[in-house]
Amino acid sequence: MDPAALIPAPDALPVAWSWFKAMLFPCFVAHLLFMNALVGSSLIGWVHTLRSGVSDLEAARGIGKRMPFYMAFAINFGVATLLFLQVLYGHFFYTSSILMAVWWLSALALVLAAYGAAYWIDIRFHGPAALRRLVWTLMAAALLVVAFVFVNNLTLLQDPGAWPGYFKTPGGTLRHWRDATLIPRYLHFVTASAAVGGLVLALTFRHGPADKRDGGMRWFVWATALQLLIGGWFFLSLPPAVRSALMGGDIKSTAFFGAALGGAMVSLFFGIQRRLWPSVGAVMLTVSAMVLVRDAVRTLVLAPYFDAAASTVRPQYSPVAVFGLFLALGAAAVGYMLRLYLKAKGVDAR
Repeated sequence: MDPAALIPAPDALPVAWSWFKAMLFPCFVAHLLFMNALVGSSLIGWVHTLRSGVSDLEAARGIGKRMPFYMAFAINFGVATLLFLQVLYGHFFYTSSILMAVWWLSALALVLAAYGAAYWIDIRFHGPAALRRLVWTLMAAALLVVAFVFVNNLTLLQDPGAWPGYFKTPGGTLRHWRDATLIPRYLHFVTASAAVGGLVLALTFRHGPADKRDGGMRWFVWATALQLLIGGWFFLSLPPAVRSALMGGDIKSTAFFGAALGGAMVSLFFGIQRRLWPSVGAVMLTVSAMVLVRDAVRTLVLAPYFDAAASTVRPQYSPVAVFGLFLALGAAAVGYMLRLYLKAKGVDAR
C-alpha cells in the first residue's frame, strides 16, 4: 500500500505558512521550558521524598509548592503549540492521533490526575510521609507516561509508512515501535527535563542554603552530560538523508544543529562553574535552537509527502487580525497574573 494514498488533503491556510511558523516557535519554546521544568522537578522532588533528611524535605517542599504553576503554564503553552501545529500539519496530526486514540485520550486523564496530585502535594505536603511518597510517585509516573504518548504521536505523525499498521490493530492502540528514534528521542526529553529541573531547583534556592543550590546545579551538570550522550544516539537513529542535511548537506539545518550543539556545550561549561544565570541563558538559547532543528528534521522527513511552504493560501486577514489582538491581550493578562502570583508567593522576580 502506498502510504501517500492514506494522507488526507491539507486545508487551505488563511495567510502564508510562515506566519503560523512564527507563532508556533515561541509557543513551543515556552512549552518545552515549562514542561521540562515540570517533569524534571517531579523527578527530582520524587528522589528527595524517598530520603528522610530535613534538607531533603525542605528541597521537596520548595519544589512541590511550584508544581501547579509549572503545570498550568506547560498545559496552556502546549495547547497553543498544538493549535499552530494542527494548522500546518493537521492532516498528519489528526490521523496519527486517531490511529493511537486510546493512548492519546488516556493522556488527558493522566494529565488531570497529575494536576490533582500536584495540588495535593502543594496543599497537604506535611501530611503522612508514606502518602506523600505515593502521591508524588504517581504524579511523576503519570507525567512520564504522558511524555511517551506525545513522543509516540509526534513520531507517528511524520511516518505515514507506519499508518497501515492500523489494519492489524484497528482499535486505536497503534504504537510506533518500528521508529528507530522513538526511544532515544524520549530519553533525550527525560534527561533534558532532569537538567532543567536541576536548574529550576538552583533558581528556587538561589537566595537560600548553598547546599540546595549546588545540589540543583549538580543535577543540571550530570543530566546535561548524559543528554549529550543520548543526543548522539538520537542523531545516529535519524535517517541518513536527515543526518547528512544536519552535517553540511543543508546550510540552514546545519547552522541550527551547530547552534544547538554549541549551546549545550556552553550550558555544560557554565554549569560546571556553578554560574547560575549564564546557565539559564545558555539553556534558553539551546532550547530555541533545538526547536528550529526539530522543525528542520520534520520538514526533511515529510519532504516526500508534504511541503508546508507550498500550502494553498486563501487570504482571510480579518480572523487573523482578531486572533492577533486577543493573543496580545491574553499575553498581557498572563503577564499581569504572573506578577500577582510572584508577589503573593513572595518570590523575588529579579
